[in-house]
Amino acid sequence: MMPFIRAIFGRFCNSFLLRLRFDERGGAAVETALLLPLIVAGGLLCVDLFKVGIERTRMEQLAGSAAITLSVQQKLGKAGLDGLYETLFKVEGLKDVRGRHQMVVSNVTMPSRRIWWSLSRGGDGVCAETAREGTYEGTLPVDAELDGNGDPENDTHSLIVVRLCRTVDDISMEHLALPDRLAVVSVNRALATNVDLDEVLLAEAVGAIVQEERE
Repeated sequence: MMPFIRAIFGRFCNSFLLRLRFDERGGAAVETALLLPLIVAGGLLCVDLFKVGIERTRMEQLAGSAAITLSVQQKLGKAGLDGLYETLFKVEGLKDVRGRHQMVVSNVTMPSRRIWWSLSRGGDGVCAETAREGTYEGTLPVDAELDGNGDPENDTHSLIVVRLCRTVDDISMEHLALPDRLAVVSVNRALATNVDLDEVLLAEAVGAIVQEERE
């Protein structure tokens, strides 16, 4: 009887172990099937974030180059501004996506934060509004409240503020938890207290310079 019982018991154990092995494989397959969409989504998100990070770095370089170039101008003309815009964006390969990005250049007098003039190139409405009643409310390296009490009569210098914004619909693969646009700011102190504009840009600009010219 003992060999017979041993044989029956051995068959039962082998059957149980085999079934357990299949159950483990089935459970692993189910777990893999459940995790696969998350893994794919995570991979796509990482790719999107990498691409957006590269684009942000490129935009920061563009805005910085524009701010440095414009800050040394005593007077800015339409040909100069358009030439700078075309040169920068041709070099960076963004010429064909003008509707997706916008460059806003402002001459801000300090410490009052008064916008002497502001000009835009590229698309419309891509950059968020940062002015209220002629005062620049964006982040600046110099706090307007430190001195001057916000009075334009006490302004001693001016800044060139370049804001570059663009949508990300053409650089994002799956739009996974990403912002709908990127925005960078570059600020450089201008050599002139007020950077003047030629007649063409003056007619286009908004800001305090327009009011003074009308007066």
